Amino acid sequence: QMKNICVLISSFVAFLYSIAQPKCYTIVVGKNASENGKVIVAHNEDDYGDLVVNIHKVPQQNFGKNSYYKFINGDSARFAKSSYSFLWFETTNQLFGDFYINEFGVAICSNACKSKEKDEIKPDKSNWLQIKELTLDFRRMIAMRAKTSRQAVEIAARLIDTLGYGSSGRTYIFADANEAWIMAVVKGKQYVAIRLPDDGVAIIPNYYTIREIDTTDKQNVVFSKNIFN
Repeated sequence: QMKNICVLISSFVAFLYSIAQPKCYTIVVGKNASENGKVIVAHNEDDYGDLVVNIHKVPQQNFGKNSYYKFINGDSARFAKSSYSFLWFETTNQLFGDFYINEFGVAICSNACKSKEKDEIKPDKSNWLQIKELTLDFRRMIAMRAKTSRQAVEIAARLIDTLGYGSSGRTYIFADANEAWIMAVVKGKQYVAIRLPDDGVAIIPNYYTIREIDTTDKQNVVFSKNIFN
């Protein structure tokens, strides 16, 4: 049974057949600004093409004492002894369209945000979370391990610090019933995450919305070491 699930309004797929760029859109409402006192996440996954959303219920999994999680590209990472169950909304034929919400109500969605960095990736030269190979693993590992949205940010930060990130750029939204975090990521090992104020509302289209951060606010801001380089 899902616990502490945030109210979730999701319209995953618009069937678009034009050559226009997809325009994903997310609205996040803090718990004190919402009608029911819970965080609200509304996400529209606008991707062109003939798409289907498959909904999977993935149960908890138990792992051996010295088990490792094997990424799609062959890399391995040490994994916890067990994982949490989650719902996986799989958007077919899309690399970034999948949505997750786990048994603790931690929800994960994202919007593409183009940066000056190119999407071109050399798979033999790095351990980056590659756009064509590891995008699914990234958010799935977070859904499997995070009890709160804050924990989700911490896990995402560790993954990027260790492996890097392969896409040009993206903004992730991690939310539970009580807190919501917005995390902007740029190709390489650069990211910044801010906690949405409880009385705040955030609108995230397909470009970065974090304009400034307070580096002394350790409770509400997380950022990579090289963010100012």
